[in-house]
Amino acid sequence: MGFLFLQALCWTMALRRIPLTAAYPFMSLVFALNLAAARWIFAERVAPAHVWGVVLVIAGVWVLSREGVGS
Repeated sequence: MGFLFLQALCWTMALRRIPLTAAYPFMSLVFALNLAAARWIFAERVAPAHVWGVVLVIAGVWVLSREGVGS
């Protein structure tokens, strides 16, 4: 519960400084963090499809975060 509170607090602080349309795509970077945690903390097997999925998510965030895209 503490981490959920911390996440909500950080999200609120971020939205004070960054417009929602710019900040929201970065929420999907959690998939990359979850994959890394699964591998290094829990020693789970990471398939190439998982890695490619994370690469696609990061590429999508990069495209959406570029200046002028979608505006």
